[in-house]
Amino acid sequence: TTATTATAAVASSPSKTTPSLQHGGSTSTLPKVLPDKLHLPGGVMISLNVRSQLPSAEALKTALEARGVEVWLCTNNIQGGNSFRDEIVACIKKSRAVVCLINEAWAQSGECKDEFSLARRRNLTSHESGRTAAPQPRLPGIVPIAFPGLNWESHPHVELLAASTNFLLCDKEVISPDDSIIHQVLLALLQFCEEGDAPAEEAAAVAPHGAAGPVPKPQPKPKPQQHQHQRQQQQQQ
Repeated sequence: TTATTATAAVASSPSKTTPSLQHGGSTSTLPKVLPDKLHLPGGVMISLNVRSQLPSAEALKTALEARGVEVWLCTNNIQGGNSFRDEIVACIKKSRAVVCLINEAWAQSGECKDEFSLARRRNLTSHESGRTAAPQPRLPGIVPIAFPGLNWESHPHVELLAASTNFLLCDKEVISPDDSIIHQVLLALLQFCEEGDAPAEEAAAVAPHGAAGPVPKPQPKPKPQQHQHQRQQQQQQ
């Protein structure tokens, strides 16, 4: 089974140019229009290594909240006295999408690996468990971003994800508020919005491997054709 994830480039080394959509060696054009609001009930969790990627997470959080999306970060959403792990599990279970900021520190973190493993497992089983139903995408959606210096082959969980999933590639160590990759993340999240939020052509443009595209509109049934002798009888009458 293929996890529902964001469509973007997978490569062994980060891009040296502005992040782009690539698949099979070709570059695709992302739609440029975003709705003012993204309807993502349950919100978005950002999985990160706090020491190295907090500025990136804060930049994404600001952009998402500007479009009405609730964002969960482990640095500011843990309530006093609550179990850290319990809060993380509860957040992943309620989130509609998980954005993973995958650098070398993230890949080496046991906590980040646990977060990813739970999110991916729930994604792979969402239809079978009845939490979602085809042709809608499996949830939570997973949007992985790879940062410079990531050693793909040194981390089996990252390598396995890359075998079935395209990544967004960032050419900077840290995302700043005006980076174009923020726009790409927002576009990737369109596919996980509730039906009716994203134009069909935009949702299709960022559809992942194995994800269902927009639901086709029902076509009118063709009128039954009359045989020649029936038409002759009607003309005689």
